[in-house]
Amino acid sequence: LRRQGVKVEVIAEIASDLNRRLLSRLFEMIAPAELRTSGCLIVMGSEGRGEQTTRTDQDNGLILAGPVRSEILQPFRSEFSTTLESFGFPPCPGEIMVRNPAWSKPLSDYLADFRRWIVLPDQTAHMNAFLAHFARAIDAFETPIGLFNNLITSEGTGDALDLKKGGIFPVVHGVRSLALEQGLRETSTDKRIARLCELGVLRTDLGRDLNQAFRFLLTLRLDGQLAASAGVSGTLVRPAQLSSIERHLLRDALQVVKQFRDI
Repeated sequence: LRRQGVKVEVIAEIASDLNRRLLSRLFEMIAPAELRTSGCLIVMGSEGRGEQTTRTDQDNGLILAGPVRSEILQPFRSEFSTTLESFGFPPCPGEIMVRNPAWSKPLSDYLADFRRWIVLPDQTAHMNAFLAHFARAIDAFETPIGLFNNLITSEGTGDALDLKKGGIFPVVHGVRSLALEQGLRETSTDKRIARLCELGVLRTDLGRDLNQAFRFLLTLRLDGQLAASAGVSGTLVRPAQLSSIERHLLRDALQVVKQFRDI
């Protein structure tokens, strides 16, 4: 698809759809009848946003309508995650997956968790603090663009920069934070940006630039993933190996990311 010039957002849509079909079929095949009729399998991360291009770590969970007996639920938890691992989907390092009881439980338990996180005497003040803390993760990594528009690489990564940490994550998480604040139900980054522009949270021109920058970064990452050998991260890009126009577009994209981070 990439060789044929298909846009990255279309490739991601196709890959995500295939992934959802695979997980849905697996759920139908191994989940006991009680879970199939009273459970909802969910996917998160790039899978949930419809932005997946290659196989990623498992990022899934299970919402149950009500309590399910342990002798039914526990074997399913283990078999589902183990089977996905045998398909080539490695376990989530943070254990955000069905086999973790924290991510496969009744809806009432999830709601109780949310209430514990946010309910304090001054709910409004705490919610604002919660959102600010949530959004602060956007500063976890520096944008690899210098004062004079130069690309900043790291010798430790072979004079490369990390597209995910320096560019993709700040966009995804920043947009996610604003979407949460506005109570949006859209899940993909591009649809969230469009709604935020409609609501006047983001300027239309910034929303357009942000979408274009995000798609370009995803395209570069996809090229890196397709070219990467086993055990090599596809999110690392070496500017010296890019064409002059690609380096120019990368600088522009990272400047947009930097501007968005300031907001």
